[in-house]
Amino acid sequence: MKKFPQTRLLLVLCFISFAYVNFAQDVITMRSGEQIRATVVEISTTELRYRFFEQPTGPVRIAPLSAVFSIDYEDGKREVFGQPTETNQPQPAATRPQQAGPRVTTTPARASQDDYRICMRRHRTELLNDMAIKAPAMHSRYLSGARQANAGKTLNILAGSLMVGGFVMMVAAESSEDFGLAVVGAVAVIIGTPMLAVGIPLNVVGNQRRNASLRSFCNQVW
Repeated sequence: MKKFPQTRLLLVLCFISFAYVNFAQDVITMRSGEQIRATVVEISTTELRYRFFEQPTGPVRIAPLSAVFSIDYEDGKREVFGQPTETNQPQPAATRPQQAGPRVTTTPARASQDDYRICMRRHRTELLNDMAIKAPAMHSRYLSGARQANAGKTLNILAGSLMVGGFVMMVAAESSEDFGLAVVGAVAVIIGTPMLAVGIPLNVVGNQRRNASLRSFCNQVW
């Protein structure tokens, strides 16, 4: 009996769609550590214009170039931006005119390296309870990042189940020459691919937001 060549074609199309959805994007890494999946529109000497990858026809976002660390383009090239210039930075304290009266420190003192390490090594539950009392805004950002990471994890599990099941059905369909089973498997893979493309960055960004909140708390508040 003649085997169906359509199943092999469907397998190839599924792999191509998976590769395109996951790699046809630019990744912007901010100096804060945040990563943004985007499509770069324009780069000037002072700012970066881009659209979110999930919103190809959405509004153009603007970020100061001084806040951007690097851009990984969809073709594999990477552009790293230098440190922001210090022309607009405040002068050193030694060159400022002396003012009468005691000096007032307006910026919060940063924790020493030892204090920072001790803080980060605390039990997570104890650390979060302390954060909720001393820095409720940071605690809210942590919870938001945790929800985002969990949503991405759930999407990844569902997408993985769909894609694995779809590939198994397509392989089985080629052996049994059941084209209907091959179509069902291909649909499962096609549905799972964009779910995985959304779930992975959602999980990564959520974890980054959560960890950034912990680092900020231990570095500035604790």
